Parts: sequence; C-alpha cells; structure tokens
Amino acid sequence: MKIAVIGARGQYGFDIARELEKEHEIIRFTTDEIDVSKFNTLSAISEIKPNVIVNTAAFFPAERSEDNPETSFAINAIGAYNITKMANSVDAVNVYISSDFVFNGNKGSMYTEEDSTCPVNTYGISKVAGEAYTMLSTKFYIIRSASMFGIAGTRVKNGSNFVESIITKAQNNESINMVSDITMSPTYTKHASSAIAKLISLKAPYGIYNIVNTGSVNWYEFTKYLLESLDIPTDKLHPIKSELQNLKMKRPLFTALMNDKLESLGIKMPTWQVALREYLVEKEHLKV
Repeated sequence: MKIAVIGARGQYGFDIARELEKEHEIIRFTTDEIDVSKFNTLSAISEIKPNVIVNTAAFFPAERSEDNPETSFAINAIGAYNITKMANSVDAVNVYISSDFVFNGNKGSMYTEEDSTCPVNTYGISKVAGEAYTMLSTKFYIIRSASMFGIAGTRVKNGSNFVESIITKAQNNESINMVSDITMSPTYTKHASSAIAKLISLKAPYGIYNIVNTGSVNWYEFTKYLLESLDIPTDKLHPIKSELQNLKMKRPLFTALMNDKLESLGIKMPTWQVALREYLVEKEHLKV
C-alpha cells in the first residue's frame, strides 16, 4: 500500500513511518510541508493518491492550548476536518492520533474505547473535536495514545521528551519534584506504531482503538523506575501533589487506558516497564 505520513519528523510520526515502511511504500511529509489547518497545503496528497493517510500533526505540549485555543483547534480539530475531506476525496483510510485527555479522569478505573468522552481542558476538547471530524471519514482509525516517548523526541523540545528531561536533571544532580497523584499509561511510540502498522496490514475493523503500553503508573513512580533502571540515586526525587505544582492546565487525575479492541485482534502491547527499558536500550542509556 501507499501510505502518507504527516508529521513524519515528529516523535510519533518518525516511528510510524519507520514501522510502516517495513511492508509499505511511505511518503513522508513534515508539518512544514503540510499545514493541516490549511486545506490548500494538502494538494500533494491529492497528487499521490495514497491508500492511507496517517495524521500525527498536533498542537503540543498540551499546556500550550490553554493560551492558544485558536491554534490548538486549527491544528487538532480543523486539521482533522481537512484530512477527512482529503481522505474521502482520494478514498484513503484516515488515521488520526488522539489522546487520553479526551477523558475527565473521574471513572475510577481504566478507560476502554466504549467510555464516553468528557475532557477538562482545551487540548482534550480540541482532540474530541478532531475525533468527531475524523468519524466523518468513510474509513478511519482513531488511535488514543498517552504520555508518549520515542527516539525522535518532540520538535517543541528540540528532539527531547520527558524521559530525556528527567535523565538530564538527574545527571545534573538537580532536585526533581514529580506529581504522585496523576496516573496514566506511558507509551513507547515504537510499540504503538508497530500496533498501528498491524491494524493497517490486517485491515482491522474501522473505529476507535486505545493503543498504549499495558499497565498504569503515576508520574512519581514512573520517574523512580526510570532512575532505578539507570542506577541513578533517587534521593533527589520527591513526590508532590498536582495542586501544588501550579499547573497552567487542569489535568485529569486518572486516564490509564485498556487496549481491549486491540487485544481482541490478538495484538498484545508490552508493559510500560518493558517499553521504558527497550527505549533506554535504543537510546543507549542502558546496555544489554
């Protein structure tokens, strides 16, 4: 199949492109080449007529959406609308990357694909809107991932990500205050991308899929596991409550996801612990 990947230089897009190219013809587009918020920039897609369009473009980090709601909606929502129009016009499968932030965190247990969305911040609202537009596609996969880390890092952080930020602070012997009351499902983009590639190759039923590494953990325990994996002392790591962090954005406290639909297809995701260690090996922080 011919597959267009938008945002191919980003953390998720990089891994999706390299996983898909194992079996398919991949055409990579950066967000400089295609601005999803402007339909006219999608002309290159109409020319190549791909079988699948994977849209990884997003306004990120999530906190930026609170101060820039117009830009957040332009990319996360209107961008999804534009991709939907283009996908339908060339008869392509539309793959949209969404987020655990579509939930409010009040369920009290892990979320499945069947749970109703109820976002509590601008980023989450923009992603719900993006999902709604994507559902207008004739053929679509909405992928809900969370707390992602990958070898390419994020463009906003100059190729870094939260794992690398923590490692840098620890190596600089800095004190690290980490919230202990926000629980999520950390996700290695290489593993998530492999699962997406399987969905596409299997021609799995269209719809919404949670794709995260299995299990749940709070940010403090995640950071502690990371440091211990690298034999870095944890004496400068301190748990704090999110209400003391002076966050610019309201965050749901529990958004761990279940991969129910993925597992029904026989696709198993590794645990977040395995994912983190494999990432550390790939980045050569951890020797095998």
